[in-house]
Amino acid sequence: MDNKSLSLPNRSHYRDDVIGQVVQRIKFTSHYAQTPKIYEEDDTTHVFSKRNAPLDVTSLDRISPRTHSRSSTESLDINMPVLEGNDTTPFDSGSETMVKTLKQQHRGYMQRYRKKIKDRATTLESDIRRLQERIQRLQEQYQTTSIGVSICITVWHVVAEYFRLFRCGLKKSTGEPWTTVEERSSCMLRAQRDFMYAFMAPDVASNNGTGVETLLDSYRLLAFYLPDFETRIVRMEIVEDMILVTTTVQITLTANTLQRAFPHLAPGAEQHEWLLVAKKLLGKQIVMRGSTRFMWDSTTKHVALLQSSADLLSSILRLLGDIQSVCSAFGESRITPDCTLARPLTW
Repeated sequence: MDNKSLSLPNRSHYRDDVIGQVVQRIKFTSHYAQTPKIYEEDDTTHVFSKRNAPLDVTSLDRISPRTHSRSSTESLDINMPVLEGNDTTPFDSGSETMVKTLKQQHRGYMQRYRKKIKDRATTLESDIRRLQERIQRLQEQYQTTSIGVSICITVWHVVAEYFRLFRCGLKKSTGEPWTTVEERSSCMLRAQRDFMYAFMAPDVASNNGTGVETLLDSYRLLAFYLPDFETRIVRMEIVEDMILVTTTVQITLTANTLQRAFPHLAPGAEQHEWLLVAKKLLGKQIVMRGSTRFMWDSTTKHVALLQSSADLLSSILRLLGDIQSVCSAFGESRITPDCTLARPLTW
């Protein structure tokens, strides 16, 4: 008999399959170790039960992860409430209070946002006003500086400065007659007035009389009758004892121009539409040849004579086509064929 220390004394009484199923017991040394538990599914209750299992590693293979996951889900579904049909659970008072609070917070946020936008617009408007005031002050400084530079300079500089300031005459955005208060409130008008008194003789001769105020009044009326005109220098030359400036004058014959300069052609109480002559002129833009004469007094360093004219007759004749229509147009007009005032300086 083969006796060994690892062999059973009665080995001959057991079959080989019994001895082969013996598993060596392992003693756990850690006091945290616990007996593993195996979860099995009960077919009748669908609830997991637990039992103690031997420390056989092969016994753990009896439960697959898929079976365990499905069993866990089924057990959770049993305990969850189920809503049948379209039944809904109404909000409790706490939920309604929370909704009201959220709405109030949203309204407050929108109010703050609108106030922020409004404040920003107000700030931008104030900034624009400040910029406009600064631009006006800078323009006044520029006009004053440019006039100061021209003092005690030759007549050529005076002529150039005159056309820089009066290239478009005395402009007014509203199209109404000028007033003294409005003139003084405008930077450009103040510069034009200062230039006239600085370089024109007190008894300066013009197309409509003598004096600086007479000259300014004639410019006011021309700006009222012809609100859309522009003068450009073509040539400057000395003729005898005067400086002759050849110019081009551009005019747009708008409805306002015809009503003011040619009032007899405009619709009125007796006629309800423009005359045929006025229809030919309405909306047309004409360019005339003009001239301006300056007589310079070298002793006083002032302009003694200032006269200007433009060939309006030729331009109107080209538009109307016959002398009879031209005579009808200038019959009761307030400006002459040479583009000067036809009547005394009255509004």
